Formats: sequence, C-alpha cells, structure tokens
Amino acid sequence: MDTIPRTLLHGSHDRSIDRLNPVHGDEHAPFGPALYLTEDPDVANCYVRGTGAIYAIELTGNGQLTIPMNAAWRELSVDARLAIKKLFKAADLPMPSGVSNAREILDSVRPAMDKRQRNEFLATEGIWMLFGHIDAMEDSGLCDRAIQYALLSSSAIASQLQWKNPRHAT
Repeated sequence: MDTIPRTLLHGSHDRSIDRLNPVHGDEHAPFGPALYLTEDPDVANCYVRGTGAIYAIELTGNGQLTIPMNAAWRELSVDARLAIKKLFKAADLPMPSGVSNAREILDSVRPAMDKRQRNEFLATEGIWMLFGHIDAMEDSGLCDRAIQYALLSSSAIASQLQWKNPRHAT
C-alpha cells in the first residue's frame, strides 16, 4: 500500500463491535456508504459519543486497488481505471468527459446508481478503499478534518482492536 497507512482508527458509539462492517454505512456520507477511518485520534474520538470506543484497524490490501478521490484520471492505477470503466458499462452510461478528478467521475454515475450501489460494485471489482479530502461544504470542522478513508470491503481488515490511549480513554 503506497499511500494508505497500515493502521487507521475508527470511532464508534458501540463499545462491543466484534467485526466492523463497511456495508452498513450512511448513503449520505461524503464518499457514500463505507467504514470511515482516520489517522487522527481526535477525529475518531468525535464519533465515540461518550460511551463508545476507538478501534485500531490494521489494513492489508493492494494499493493499486484503491481510488484516491482527489486524483486526476491519469493518476489512477490501471486497476482503478478498469474498475471505473466497468462501473460505467454496468450502469449503461458513457464515461464522463471534462471532469477533473476521480470523485467527480464516480459521482457522475449517480443517475443510474446511488452511492451504495456504486460502492458495492467497486468492491466486487476489488476496490477496497476510497480516500481523499472532502469538500469545504461537507466539512463539519474537527470531526471531518484531514483525509477521509472510506473502507469498502471488510476483506481488507487484517485485525481490529480497541485502541488504548490514556488521553482518549472513556
């Protein structure tokens, strides 16, 4: 994995999660339904909501099977471009022209597929992570700063443990 840290954090209001599941994410989340991860303990702590926990998620996965959402088409891996082309073919839509980054390209499949369908399709094509900075209008401050890592497939989770850090203990 070239650009994604091996271990990321997930804050949850649930203290007793046995296995985190990306499928149940919110359709209205910036990159669609996914398990959102962060490098920043303060961001993860926003989602603990007092009684929950922060989980350290160790990831394993091929960096070529990720999509950096702020990257231009030509900067995407061959595997990512192929998965996106298959997505548009499955949606029976032409590939968009004149768009500047991967997120705009993926969002343009919206007339035929919602974000959940899009992410599920990408996961079946082997794409396990979408990541990047969100737009300023989506940013709620402390809880959304930095890079958003949206995990699409639980198969990329090597391990998950409650994160122990005295500064963030609940």
